[in-house]
Amino acid sequence: MAAMLCARRLLRLARSSPPLPPARGYADPAGGPAAMAFTFASPTQVFYNGANVKQVDVPTLTGSFGILASHVPTLQVLRPGVVTVHAEDGTATKYFVSSGSVSVHFLLPPAGAGRGGSDHGHVGPGYCKIQPGESCVRDGSSV
Repeated sequence: MAAMLCARRLLRLARSSPPLPPARGYADPAGGPAAMAFTFASPTQVFYNGANVKQVDVPTLTGSFGILASHVPTLQVLRPGVVTVHAEDGTATKYFVSSGSVSVHFLLPPAGAGRGGSDHGHVGPGYCKIQPGESCVRDGSSV
């Protein structure tokens, strides 16, 4: 009986209170560097070696995604498609890849780089490395 009275009071209270307006929350932007060190090479040629770029868009077996400097570490298998490299100046260069792998990880400073010796708590800017397996085509021309 007491539970029934309690339930009635809660229902009355819920009906009498004004409805809350819908609210949408967004995540805070990730802090970190604006550029990342990018290496892109085929078995016969190196296209980028530690170059600073803003973003890289890659096609993988699990879907296409963009890689920024603060991207979480990942290892993916490339599927045939277009890799787009967005330079710091805003230009985009496209490459066709038939297969390969992409790895994204953080660069750690060398031991002793921090004050007073090793600074294992510091994580540097992101690093992206793409290794096409077979062939690469840049903006329609074979390379």
